[in-house]
Amino acid sequence: MFVVGIDLGRTKINGAIFDSEGNLLLQTAHLLENRKGPESGQLISETIRELLPVALSSTLLAIGICIPCVSDTATGRV
Repeated sequence: MFVVGIDLGRTKINGAIFDSEGNLLLQTAHLLENRKGPESGQLISETIRELLPVALSSTLLAIGICIPCVSDTATGRV
């Protein structure tokens, strides 16, 4: 089984695929280059598609995506 992890930062997207023991099998990164909204979503999809061929020999268990957020420290709201 495999899992995919995506880290959407402010300037780039990092993606990686891991086996069931947590071993890194493949890693990729792309600059956002001022993409926003749907364009960022498209780049996330492309990043996942780059990683999936590694998982074709087994089952893809999960895809996790980490995104930046803006929080108001005064109210604690995100």
